[in-house]
Amino acid sequence: MKKFLLKGATVALFGTLMYSCIGSFGLTSKVLDWNRNLGGKFVNELVFIAFNIAPVYEVTVFADILVLNSIEFWTGSNPVAFKGQQEINGEKGRFIVKHKKDGYRLINKTTGVSLDLAYDDASKTWSAVTEQGQSMKLITLIDKKNALVYEPDGSSRAVALK
Repeated sequence: MKKFLLKGATVALFGTLMYSCIGSFGLTSKVLDWNRNLGGKFVNELVFIAFNIAPVYEVTVFADILVLNSIEFWTGSNPVAFKGQQEINGEKGRFIVKHKKDGYRLINKTTGVSLDLAYDDASKTWSAVTEQGQSMKLITLIDKKNALVYEPDGSSRAVALK
């Protein structure tokens, strides 16, 4: 039985790698993000160790490699990718990040001020849009390896993406 499972996992892994499907590892990322937001570094470390002993992380990586990343490769979206809203801690306070059709809305929980990050598929450009409707281009994707970054003064410069 162990030989069968090992052979099956090897064939499935090799088949997935043949498609060059690295993927976003959405399920594993969600579990890691959940752990990071639990509490202090000691709580995070204890949960991390427990999840490695339990083998929670191994199961999520296995599911990502064999199923979810393959789905992402063929369809262009990961079934467990971020949708809806999430709360995050930032340098300037706690924020709510809401998924929108064309990007994201960031809301400062303390001040209530929001900012939209909008993506225009036609121009391949990300822009920041204020509550008053003022728009500022942030970045335009030229191709898979290059982008145009817009400076606050209105100028732009080409950068290589890693």
